[in-house]
Amino acid sequence: MRIDRKKFFDALRASKFNAGRLNQMTVDVANGILDEVEKQKVTSVEHVSVIFGQCHHEAGGRLASIKETVFASHADQNPSDSTVAARLDSAFRRGVMTWVKTPYWRKDAAGKYWFGRGAIQLTHKYNYDRLGKEIGVDLVSDPAKALDPYNAGRIAAVGMIKGIFTGKRLADFRTRADMRRVVNGDYKDAKLQKSLAGYYDEYETIIKKAVIA
Repeated sequence: MRIDRKKFFDALRASKFNAGRLNQMTVDVANGILDEVEKQKVTSVEHVSVIFGQCHHEAGGRLASIKETVFASHADQNPSDSTVAARLDSAFRRGVMTWVKTPYWRKDAAGKYWFGRGAIQLTHKYNYDRLGKEIGVDLVSDPAKALDPYNAGRIAAVGMIKGIFTGKRLADFRTRADMRRVVNGDYKDAKLQKSLAGYYDEYETIIKKAVIA
């Protein structure tokens, strides 16, 4: 699929997500996604809209590349790695993260942290390794490179297209609700699905305005 970037960004800027303005991070994440979509020869508008919608959800209702625990309301959008780890430890101790058996965010022997980074919240060293190889960037030597907005967009797209995050690919499913499974196992959450559907619809409208036949 080829996308007219000017038409795409004009439509994205005018969408309800951005109110007439785009920041450079959003542009870079989007370019990363679109470049990977073209590279992987994706032809489904629906699949591309799901990639964008999943990223929009994972980054807390915006198209951005962030560290885990960071919300749009935070004054500090790039806290230290140790701060992120401390926040996650606190949540874990309070029993908030019931799905986690072994904390993945703590500093390893090499002094590196493997908590969520990017547009799709990449976690665990083995995922950094595999996704880094997919996009040709050494994310193991420098995990912070996963936070680069352009890299983050490519990671999100190739991970969903190839089924690297959960073993499930976008092409494995016929319904958008089930496509949540390419990122997470919470696809049966009705409230979440309603929110995601709104994101998918908006991005599908944007993409359709920019597809080059």
